[in-house]
Amino acid sequence: MRREKGVEMRWLALALLFTSGISAKEMRIDCEKKWGEITWEGIHFKRYRLRAHDFPPGEEFHLFITNSDGEETQTFRYLCNKKGHLIPQELDHVVGDVYAICPMKRGERLHFYMATEDRNQGCTAAVIPFPLEMESKKGVKLSLELKGQQGKQFVLRAMGLRPYETVQVVYKYDADETGLDVTVGQEGSFETTLMFPEDRDGGPARLFVRRSKEEILFPFEWGTPALKVIGACCLEIR
Repeated sequence: MRREKGVEMRWLALALLFTSGISAKEMRIDCEKKWGEITWEGIHFKRYRLRAHDFPPGEEFHLFITNSDGEETQTFRYLCNKKGHLIPQELDHVVGDVYAICPMKRGERLHFYMATEDRNQGCTAAVIPFPLEMESKKGVKLSLELKGQQGKQFVLRAMGLRPYETVQVVYKYDADETGLDVTVGQEGSFETTLMFPEDRDGGPARLFVRRSKEEILFPFEWGTPALKVIGACCLEIR
């Protein structure tokens, strides 16, 4: 077993597939959810693989994973072969398949960065395996992304609103209340940041999005309760 900065490497029993075409196109990686979900040793896993496109043959790349804390962990090294496939370079002795297992919090985003050692070439992908989200009866979709190390900052994103309407965002916690007016963009969406006091432990909060003829209630946890690990992202490495 190999463990680095909260990212745990285990030898398990499935596979991460990198494929690539050889062309003048800009290289990219996609994070795809595969094979559904599993529970193993009491932990709920959501399984993903990265698929690479248009990487340059002969180049060496490293995979870096960053979580909401800003901690970056270097995982595996790959060499792009003549067919454009990314081949892991340190797994010849391993019997079976390999996964990077990342413990996850609700609403936490993982960033994957595949780059050369000097970082002159690279591309990124990201995923939120356990989203914190809801949809109102009128089709407004709200999501909260956990940011920072203390669970005291969230990014609120809203979709499905009327372009340029004004909505009121209010969030209540303890005996306090914070509110702001937001003008919706032309795509019917907006994004804003919710900040909580640094000198408190946290607990339940209620988010209200108030608009003409609709009030949306979105309960969630902030602070220490928001930092509870609720599952893991199982990233296939092959």
